[in-house]
Amino acid sequence: MKTSRTQFKLGVAVVMAVVLAAFVGFVPRGNALTIRRPDEVTLGVSALRISLPLFLAAKRDLFARHGLRVTLRSYPTAQPMVDDVTQGRIDAAGYAAWPIVLLASSRAAVPPRVVTTLEEDEAHRLSYVLGRRGGGLRFPADAGGRRVGVLPTVAYRRWLTAMLSAAHVDPATVTVVPVEPALQAQTLARGGVDMMFTNDPMATAMIARGVAEVIDDGPPCAKRLGSPFRFGTFVLSGSFADRSPSVAARLVAAVDEAIEAARADPAAARRAMADSLRPEERAFVDAYPRSLYRTSREAGDVLAPEITRERALGILDREVSVRAFLPQAR
Repeated sequence: MKTSRTQFKLGVAVVMAVVLAAFVGFVPRGNALTIRRPDEVTLGVSALRISLPLFLAAKRDLFARHGLRVTLRSYPTAQPMVDDVTQGRIDAAGYAAWPIVLLASSRAAVPPRVVTTLEEDEAHRLSYVLGRRGGGLRFPADAGGRRVGVLPTVAYRRWLTAMLSAAHVDPATVTVVPVEPALQAQTLARGGVDMMFTNDPMATAMIARGVAEVIDDGPPCAKRLGSPFRFGTFVLSGSFADRSPSVAARLVAAVDEAIEAARADPAAARRAMADSLRPEERAFVDAYPRSLYRTSREAGDVLAPEITRERALGILDREVSVRAFLPQAR
């Protein structure tokens, strides 16, 4: 009799746990299920200037104002961050270069969603090619036979190849050296590479500290690959967007608000990310160029033309599986 009562209580407990999980929501983590609130979001950010609106949103509690409990997870570059979001290990991430997102999507079980854009043009520099100060090199004219450091992502490797080809420099004559952000200054200063193709915060800090100088003839991605150049986007895990569409819509609304706030007060936006930078980079945030983000409504659906452009540039070499997250779909 006692055994029957114990089994009955155990059965009730199991049923209650299942009901609770269905009500609150659960997310797979490895071989376990982690129960969490529906308004909880794990958001990946890269410790690069391209994530600026997300740092501002966190600083000003914009996510909370949209009823979200957001936990930021920082990554040194966008490559591992995008791998995590496309595999559903985190809910969303930004910002990330388009080639990283598109190529990673081919491995996703559920197509990720993309929304908003970050662009480069002559007045809104994101990419740099740097050389040692006083070295006399110019990019792309002197790139042949040189060692060019790049961020360790597929985007920078493939963008560099496309830029060299556009400038009639044989990519096969250039040695590409992936360099982690924290090591870029010392690698360039010590002659480990001749040029560094990179972005902020590393570039502005290297220039301000006298380690490097700009040796390109304009923002290289926009200059060689077309202006305005669609540099990156915000990414939602496909499983998250399917599981919690209203939460995903609130998250995008918060990002849109952060973009508008950054546009209205770019100095405050730059300062919002200072605490997330390495100590040697924090002093130079006020020197960053202005950034050009497009909200979800301003950008619209740029996915199809972006895929077409990247195929034409030879950047995409496989089928991709990604969808646009449009305002009217919320």
